[in-house]
Amino acid sequence: MEWRALATYNQEYPHQCWEQTISRALSYNNNPLASSVWPNGQRVLKASIQRKKPQYRFSYFDDSDGSDFLTAYTYLVDAWLADGLNIRLEKIKEHNWVYYTLKNTEKYLSISAIDRSMALLALAAGEDISLDEALKYRQDIGFVDPFANVLQALALKTLGADKSLYYENLVADNESTYQDNSTNVFDQTSHQCFAALAFEEGSVEREELTSRIIAQQQRVGHFGSTFANGVCSYLLKDQPINKSAGATTLNFITQDNQINYQLESPTAHWLTMNYQEPLTGVVEQSAGIDIMRQRFLRINDEWQLITGAAKLNVGDIVKTTLTVSSPIKRQHIAITDDVAGGLEVISPLLKNVFYQANEDIDWQYNNHIDISNGEVKWYLIHLNGQQHYSYYSRVRHQGQFITGPARAEAMYRSDINARTASSALTID
Repeated sequence: MEWRALATYNQEYPHQCWEQTISRALSYNNNPLASSVWPNGQRVLKASIQRKKPQYRFSYFDDSDGSDFLTAYTYLVDAWLADGLNIRLEKIKEHNWVYYTLKNTEKYLSISAIDRSMALLALAAGEDISLDEALKYRQDIGFVDPFANVLQALALKTLGADKSLYYENLVADNESTYQDNSTNVFDQTSHQCFAALAFEEGSVEREELTSRIIAQQQRVGHFGSTFANGVCSYLLKDQPINKSAGATTLNFITQDNQINYQLESPTAHWLTMNYQEPLTGVVEQSAGIDIMRQRFLRINDEWQLITGAAKLNVGDIVKTTLTVSSPIKRQHIAITDDVAGGLEVISPLLKNVFYQANEDIDWQYNNHIDISNGEVKWYLIHLNGQQHYSYYSRVRHQGQFITGPARAEAMYRSDINARTASSALTID
């Protein structure tokens, strides 16, 4: 395990929704090197948690719709953390939403088997349900999804059930005979970590899953998402620290697009590189999703597309439109745009007239916008087909500016991402 790399990743992770906050807290709590790598991390994360408005149904952002899965996961993390989340989570009772999620079978509410299974696990971890009750609800949910099956199995294991009640389903889902890039039905690292927790310590299945999970983390420094980082850190909290591991600065030379360096001794090692790409050389890329950025200038109450040759003047109003598309439905997409130099973003929180057409119900509940540090960030709960998002700016400063690309990424699938090319603006 590369505990140091994981702690660094969690410290520097740029997005800050509720899931990411509690997942980073869970990862921090179980990472033996977290306090040395990020000394004030506990204080930062605790302050972020305590700022959360108390909710009966937790949402990713305070101004977005609540999530059944996230609410149950919040109670699970609270049970897994030794000192709790300190957000006044009450003991789960009949009227609480986690219990309601588990018990409710009304189809019109569209509470999925995965949501109900996470609720079952949260209740089991918090000792708020008996084994007999858990077996009853498990029968009601049914075996409809591999991840739901894993959550149910872990709930039963947590309550001390005989493994004969859940073991066969786990083994069937863990069958490693697929011929594509997956090695079993659990295609996400977070799912694999939940599955490993459900298997007995020392079992062949758990050891296989754990070794695969650790190998991936060693390659990239994290487990693929904050959600996976939290769950996998909890799974691997007893993994020893590699005391010989440490970062050493290397001297290198570049030649013909190659980096050459020598070690004092030819030992196996991991190479970590930090580099900056010139903005003028950034080209568009896409993997699984696409993003396009357009800027429009307001002239005579109409929006005209800004071309590469166009010049702006101080006082102009500019609309920036980001068009994001995906060939399949996706969830939890983060969009980040680098604000053009010389422009000052008009916040939608100020109820500016330009945003009125965007503030419908879907705008309120499907996304969240954050403006800070020269960037505009949108967080989409759902992405279905092609969607457009715009923000508005005033031109404030003269000069010639190079702007970084706009970027989109699936927050729980780091391999799904896209970016635009960089761009230039001239302001007279």
